[in-house]
Amino acid sequence: MNYWNDKTILIISPESWGINFVSKHHYSIELAKRGNKVYFLNPPQKKDVRFEVKSIDGYESLFEINYPLTVRGLNKLPLFIADFINKFLVRRILETTSKLDIVWSFDPFRLQNLDLFGAGKKIYFSADPHDTGKEAIIARKADVVLAPSRLVAEKFYGLNCNVCNLGHGISDKFFEQYDLNNELSLPGNNQLKVGYVGNLNYRFLAKKVLEEIVTSNPNIDFIFLGPLEKSNLSHVNAPTNTEFFRNLKKNANVFLLGQKPSSEIKRYLRKFDLLLSCYGEGADQILLANNHKTLEFLSSGKPIVSHYMDEYKDRKDLIQMAEEGNDDLAQVFSKTVENIKVFYNEESTLKRIAFAREHTYEKKLRKIKKLLNQSSKKMS
Repeated sequence: MNYWNDKTILIISPESWGINFVSKHHYSIELAKRGNKVYFLNPPQKKDVRFEVKSIDGYESLFEINYPLTVRGLNKLPLFIADFINKFLVRRILETTSKLDIVWSFDPFRLQNLDLFGAGKKIYFSADPHDTGKEAIIARKADVVLAPSRLVAEKFYGLNCNVCNLGHGISDKFFEQYDLNNELSLPGNNQLKVGYVGNLNYRFLAKKVLEEIVTSNPNIDFIFLGPLEKSNLSHVNAPTNTEFFRNLKKNANVFLLGQKPSSEIKRYLRKFDLLLSCYGEGADQILLANNHKTLEFLSSGKPIVSHYMDEYKDRKDLIQMAEEGNDDLAQVFSKTVENIKVFYNEESTLKRIAFAREHTYEKKLRKIKKLLNQSSKKMS
């Protein structure tokens, strides 16, 4: 019998539904594909937004829920007061969804008391870097706590007896063939094309290192995909890196293409010669231990240069990675470019793709099913 079928599931996401997809969006799509009714709860909106439930175009049984921000600073109130206020929102949600089989939160900043939903199972996935004491509350309430890395998982071992370093996942769409007659044409006159795909307004983007790499390599085209303004992945008060974009544009070998739909990303990845991931500015290693985009990069089979990630520290056969601290990232990039042909052998290419295939969302859901079954046995 298929566990992930014919269930009503609420996903609580810190990022809204939109053109850019990360783990919350991908899991929602994967669950809806399996015959579940999935409700995606967006972060609270402006006060003039009314509570509404909308079908998401292109997906059967997948809905987004919008609601207004009614109380500022709710996250700072004692839990019993927050629970009293949150009960009104929970009631509206349950009037729409009826009984919930699973409530799955990615957001420790709101609705920490998962018991309010009366769901059969409660999941918390600490997929993003968070700095809030409220995370302990939601971790204690969950039947299963999931983490994207070993370092993040270690934070929860004293809070929950069912903690799993699940890692990130990847959509199986990244392995599908596409119409070669609809081939992309990349900008620039240089032969070597380096691709950067991600949130260019991310607060831990290593801007100085990126500028150094770009300016030191005028014979390489650098093509950036990612939002230049606020997007559905932006936090409410997050600033945009306007000055950084302005500096990048001064270089003739830089092309800022803006955000692209998730469905198009794989086509770009397969066109680039080398992929670059560059985080680290002002962040500790826990926050950078595993990057969501890494599996998507690996699925292309292309060589990758990356900041240090603890989760991949023993897999330098897959990624050309800086040492802890990232002081040598520019040097790693230069060495990789100098020896680019070495990384294009068939064995290395197939190894990257095979590794990514082992982490599809389908396989992650199988693992989560086992964890939920284990939690049931512990309770009985």
